[in-house]
Amino acid sequence: MRINSSKELEKYIRQGTLPEVILLSGEESYYIRRIMKALAGADPGSDISVIRIQGDKCDMDELAYSLESISMFSGGKKVLLEDLAPEKLSSSDYEKLCEVLGCRLSEDTPLIITGAPDSFCVKKPSQRAKRIEELCDKAGVSAVLQRSDRKDIVKLLQKRAREKGSSMSSAAAAALLRRCGEDTNLLLNETDKLSAYAPGREITEEDIKKLSPEMLDSAVFELSRQLISGGASAALSVLDELLQQRIAPAAILSQLSLNYVDIYRARAAMEAGISRQTACSELGYKGGSAYRMEKAFGYASRCDDSYVSGAITLLRRADREIKSSKLPARTVIERTIIQLSLLGGKR
Repeated sequence: MRINSSKELEKYIRQGTLPEVILLSGEESYYIRRIMKALAGADPGSDISVIRIQGDKCDMDELAYSLESISMFSGGKKVLLEDLAPEKLSSSDYEKLCEVLGCRLSEDTPLIITGAPDSFCVKKPSQRAKRIEELCDKAGVSAVLQRSDRKDIVKLLQKRAREKGSSMSSAAAAALLRRCGEDTNLLLNETDKLSAYAPGREITEEDIKKLSPEMLDSAVFELSRQLISGGASAALSVLDELLQQRIAPAAILSQLSLNYVDIYRARAAMEAGISRQTACSELGYKGGSAYRMEKAFGYASRCDDSYVSGAITLLRRADREIKSSKLPARTVIERTIIQLSLLGGKR
């Protein structure tokens, strides 16, 4: 059984009976950890034996024994295989794991697996990870948790602020989301920090600007917007803020290039009469990356093909120069930003 959202998974778990095996993986690390803790049921005083095995140090014989042995606890036992990275296993251990998943499994001893993000990423899981997912689909549940909906994240941040003794409007929560990106753990930590700064009062957007650093992807969205509008001064200001945070020019260029590739795809979809939802589905934009495509469609409606192709040519040239030229990387990216803004201003 395949599950693709934390809401769907939590609804399934509330039904009461755990499957023989459940695999938790994907982009949403906050919910993966929260759900794993709930599934483990290892509260103090509980009569459940929980056996934890690290995926990077997994002895397959130990795993098989843990699953097959009889529990001495009246509440039974559960086995947690944490941060599994199948490609790091030896060939023999990997095959043993597949054999275990394919033939053993009992409801008396549920096996709960968390997949390492580098192996079980939403877009391109490794071949070994794909096989593990397929085996878990057949034996129980494979839950690939995508990024939460932005409206749900806003509600979560407002709830967290109340729990910490302050409050946050939906507009302020959305501003924090735009500034810091969509990593739920990071956003909750930022909310905790802001609540400590503003005890007993509402967290304002000014508080957020003062205390919360702007993340690279959020800043580069703003950079792209200014470039498309031909705003050289504003674009250079955004770039300067990023460089002051000691973000490498190559990293900024990489994120900017990614944005323009999204815009190129959005332009192609628009010209073919394909909707944003269909484009996201066909091109594999899910979870947080779906938000990128939403932004790209907005930008693409303000561009023409010659601008997008010209911008990508400039970005490719800058990438080559940063990697091979003797020019300082900062000089290369500043020149590229000016060229891109001039290109935008000509439309």
